[in-house]
Amino acid sequence: MSTLRTPVTAALLTVALLGTGVESAYAVAAPGTQAEVAATSASVARAAVARVASFDSRSIRTVRGTNQVTVDWPARSGATAYTLAWAPTNAQLPAAPGDCVSPCRKRTTTATAMTLSSADMSTPGRLVSSASGNPVRLKVYAHNSGYTRTSPYSSFSGSTSTSTVDWLPTANAQLPAPLPAPAGRSVAVSSFNVLSATATSAPAWSVRAPRVVQQINALGSSIVATQEASNSASKVDSGKSQFADLAARLAPSGWRLADDRNWDKALGLRQYRSTQANRIFFKSSVWEQVDRGALRTHVPIAGRTDGTNVDRWVSWTRLRATADRRTQVCVLDAHLLTNLGSYDRASADHRNEEVRQILSELTSSTSTVRRVGTRVGQACAGVPTVLAGDLNAAVGHAPYGNMPQESLVKAGFVDTKNAQRRVDTHWTGPGRVGVAHAQYGTQIDYVLARGTGGATSFTVNAVAPGSDGSDHFPVTAVVNVPPTS
Repeated sequence: MSTLRTPVTAALLTVALLGTGVESAYAVAAPGTQAEVAATSASVARAAVARVASFDSRSIRTVRGTNQVTVDWPARSGATAYTLAWAPTNAQLPAAPGDCVSPCRKRTTTATAMTLSSADMSTPGRLVSSASGNPVRLKVYAHNSGYTRTSPYSSFSGSTSTSTVDWLPTANAQLPAPLPAPAGRSVAVSSFNVLSATATSAPAWSVRAPRVVQQINALGSSIVATQEASNSASKVDSGKSQFADLAARLAPSGWRLADDRNWDKALGLRQYRSTQANRIFFKSSVWEQVDRGALRTHVPIAGRTDGTNVDRWVSWTRLRATADRRTQVCVLDAHLLTNLGSYDRASADHRNEEVRQILSELTSSTSTVRRVGTRVGQACAGVPTVLAGDLNAAVGHAPYGNMPQESLVKAGFVDTKNAQRRVDTHWTGPGRVGVAHAQYGTQIDYVLARGTGGATSFTVNAVAPGSDGSDHFPVTAVVNVPPTS
């Protein structure tokens, strides 16, 4: 037996085993003081641990599949196993796999590839599937009993620039493949929060309105669901309500307002304190209106039992294509409650209840939601349906703050942002009028569709500061609408 006795003052002793090319590391007690390390040659051999090779640039590949993502990586010398960790954000991916805690998840393998299912990747309030379009962040660890190598962003092949998906926030982000689009007529639908005329943090409506019109005319859509087009004439120079003023400005371009009624008045109410600012416009040369209506969600909050935060109108219209009467679509326009606090639970629960009531009008013949006209689910039975609007809920608001999207997807809707082609989706907004929006912001504007499969494209219609009429950019989805029997 041979014994090594060496005075050391460092905290780490590195020993090279001659002829093996293996470098091993040993912890030494009492750093800063002399200590003796005694080891037999047998114990040195047993304790020897190979360093694990680092990951090469762009060596890790992510492959999208229906409701799944497959990750593969090259074998690393010295590694005896690999751990794949995934989480909603990079901040939740730790430096070492042992520190992965919920919502981070992990799985260890001796192979060099792993497939994650939708169930694997989803966390409460954040559904990751082909229908949801939410990405997941990934990290690979190569390790043995003594070393761990962590994959840097540069080791991923760069999903932000692959041919399968554009504009993901980081190279290690990926999302399942979009659902296929069915055969049918291509229809572009937009959602645009135009910002209330009474907003004090933006230029006057007389300045912004021409920009809003220009933005709408540049969308390439034939249907636009607007939010915050107020029922009030306050700060509108024409003396009309904001939505009527916008309708008059859009009329020369062939746009028609789907419903100009005061829905509170139509219900026989004396006080008009609810929000009636969700108005749909369509191109009269492309569509003719078959039916229209509105439903009013009622959710008390903060001790209030009425008013704009409690009673919120969702408008809808059923349209038929002038070129083909078999092409029909129903469009709902919603604006869910904003946060009364800082992403507070009460506001999130309020939005979830709004969505529950909307879905009850779509699916239940016994729904008790107050409405003007026919129940939307009855009027639109068997017709492809789009729900567009400002949901004031985002992936980043999980675990409870993004339930509206999850509830709608579970009810059969597809979030069209997971489209075959995504354009400028890094401009997710909102921002401020006249100021460049931050990239990879909080997406709260949606176009969700049922009965149209996956979207062929999804665009955030960004414009330069000074050309914007709102603190939101419009979003546009192109879907294939199959014929209605």
